[in-house]
Amino acid sequence: MYCYFLCDVPCALKVDGAFLGVTSHNLRYVESERCFLEFIPLDESFENVSFLFDKNHPVSTKNTKIIDLYGGFLIIPQFYRKSDGRFTLLGKKSFDFTYPTLVTCFSQNGVKLCVSKQNDFLIEELPFTPKNVIFDTCRTYGNEYLLAVCIADKTEILAFKIGEKISLVFKNVCDGYSLNKNTLTVFEKKNDLLKHSISCTWQFGETVTLKNYKITCEREVFSLPEKLLVIAFFEELLLDGDVEAFLSPELKPRSSEMKEFIGKFTRILPPPHFVSSDLVTLLYDDKVEYAQVAVTNGLITNVTLI
Repeated sequence: MYCYFLCDVPCALKVDGAFLGVTSHNLRYVESERCFLEFIPLDESFENVSFLFDKNHPVSTKNTKIIDLYGGFLIIPQFYRKSDGRFTLLGKKSFDFTYPTLVTCFSQNGVKLCVSKQNDFLIEELPFTPKNVIFDTCRTYGNEYLLAVCIADKTEILAFKIGEKISLVFKNVCDGYSLNKNTLTVFEKKNDLLKHSISCTWQFGETVTLKNYKITCEREVFSLPEKLLVIAFFEELLLDGDVEAFLSPELKPRSSEMKEFIGKFTRILPPPHFVSSDLVTLLYDDKVEYAQVAVTNGLITNVTLI
């Protein structure tokens, strides 16, 4: 039985106490029917993950997700940050809204953002420790919003509507942003084959609504070799982009059906070694599907899920 590993945090991997190597998104694997696995993050701020794998009882746990590969299993450890009881203030500001509001960003057993006013408060956890925190406001037609911009290698923006109750109405991780009165635009650059850039414009009013979603790319579809064309096609679907340029004239009229046909997958992975190398592995929340794509003269003529 083959056990593949997919780690969002690079870590050292031990199998039955023996060091196997470093694993992250490179899909290392071992052949074993029963073994004790240890994932030791290279970033010491994360807790280790360990568990006993048994092919006869491949059950996901709180710390580990196990997905059937139909010939093996994909093991995805879920890493949590170590508890640190020390309190560190990262940012604090008060606002003279209709309901006076205080926002505090701090680190204590994780990084948290606390928005509070008389008789109400809301706490949100952040996925990273920001190097800088900027607080801003948006007031429109009697609606009052507090924006927290948490900046590190990536930027996370959270927006709270301040009324009788505090509510989180917007959350986005991006590479940059601009705020102009009641309009917020966020930018993101993808490290994918076509080098996509995404721009989303949100308008703050009675609610927060998406007004514009624009995808551009630095490379052209026709510049890719056949194997990379197939990967780029699924990357485009993952971004809700326009896949017409990938499709043959016969398939173009059905381009809008592709997303529904493929379903809501979350990642594109190479195939495990026990299936055909021509397949593409699509990872969903709780399963995988293998996709087979036919290409003729640089255009996709058929897509099949196996």
